[in-house]
Amino acid sequence: MSKIRQGAAFNLISQVIDQALQFLVPIFLIRLLDADQFADYRIFWLVVGTCMLLGPLGLPYGLQYFIPRLDNSKDRATLVGQTLLLLLISGVLTGLAVYFLAPWLPEHIRVFLSSYQTITLVFLVLWVTGAATDTLANAHQDYTVQFLGVSSLAILRAALILGLAFTYRDIQPVFFGLVALAVFRLGFALVYTICRDGWHIAGASLDNIKRQFAYSVPFGLSSGLYSLRKYGEQWVVVSLFSTQNFVAFSFAATAVLPVMLIQSAIGSTLLSRLNDLHQQGQFEKLLELNKKANLVSGLFVFPAIVFLFVFAPEIVELLYTATYLDAVPVIRIYLFQVLLGVDVGSLCSVYGMGKFMLRFAGSMLLVSLPLSYLGGSLFGLTGAAYGSLLASMLAACIQYSAVASVVGVSLRQLQHWRALFSTLTIAILAILPIVQILSTFNVDHLFLRLVCAATTYGLIYLAVIIMTGRHKVLTA
Repeated sequence: MSKIRQGAAFNLISQVIDQALQFLVPIFLIRLLDADQFADYRIFWLVVGTCMLLGPLGLPYGLQYFIPRLDNSKDRATLVGQTLLLLLISGVLTGLAVYFLAPWLPEHIRVFLSSYQTITLVFLVLWVTGAATDTLANAHQDYTVQFLGVSSLAILRAALILGLAFTYRDIQPVFFGLVALAVFRLGFALVYTICRDGWHIAGASLDNIKRQFAYSVPFGLSSGLYSLRKYGEQWVVVSLFSTQNFVAFSFAATAVLPVMLIQSAIGSTLLSRLNDLHQQGQFEKLLELNKKANLVSGLFVFPAIVFLFVFAPEIVELLYTATYLDAVPVIRIYLFQVLLGVDVGSLCSVYGMGKFMLRFAGSMLLVSLPLSYLGGSLFGLTGAAYGSLLASMLAACIQYSAVASVVGVSLRQLQHWRALFSTLTIAILAILPIVQILSTFNVDHLFLRLVCAATTYGLIYLAVIIMTGRHKVLTA
């Protein structure tokens, strides 16, 4: 357990660094570029991010399943080489899809691609191919290497973007810098594999490819289709509204990522261990480990959700100026969805529910996007987020029921629901005196208001957590 906790800590810290820099970069970039060029930057990542949901086909994720089951270093190196080859092919096909679909994309996207199509497609191919870097060291349980790799790439990306934007005050050099970063990212995966498992990265076989695809692709596509609901809403917005409205909406989607990274950091760290337990037939221990992981996640996720919900207007105005306050109600809707995100996806992976997840995610996408489009058409910017919220509520009910059935337990036994609800209640009650104090003393300075609120809230929440013994789950 100590190695798992260390890995979770490293993953969390590295993802905090990555997400923190993703927050900071737009704050400065919006002041270095004009409004149109900044919108081009956000559209660039909308196109790339959407393609990354399906382009890698779950192959990097599958490494965490296959590598722990291979004892021979030559076999591990061959698997990574085979994965990189498949990712390259997938990246080229993804780029071709964007090229041929360009005439039918929304007008704002077409205008962007008319100026930056070539560099976007080159970056996309390299970025898809290098996606193995995101999970490679974790799959080997080399958590320190994963931490250094993710952190270094995040810092380098921020430095390149801001440095080039500051120097040239133009978006095109920034895009060239990102291409160089994509090359470096791909090189990291190759160097790590060669140093750890040797040069035997060639030798892909059709049987191994079939096995890899059979496991990885259903999870990759299902995860991509599930996440596509969020990107789909942005495509709806970019189709219906101005680029300024799209930028505001994209800020809302970004705002909840730091909350979600806590869940993903713990989940990705535990996945190899859960697979080990499943292979050993220790099913009760596997389920209990997943339950405890969600309790740990809740200790950090719930207060973050509550704080962001209450102080969303101040946060948006401070970071992105009052121009983008339209993002506030969307942020609050997204936070409700995060509350539904008690992690059972790891259990789906361990129990081989990939085909179910694929059908499930595809069905939810068909429900979510029409509702988002209808909501956006009838109720404006905020309405576009309501469709995803309704779909998320339905999805949670279906997914929890399906996982409970496969694992062989009742819904009540699937998680420590009472403990999770108690932690959420503590997080909500702890914020109430903060709101009352700030309204009484009327602190006008935004930064000072947020610092005082966050510090006081953190101390109150921590004190209550310790007094009620909730913190003991961290050492369990």
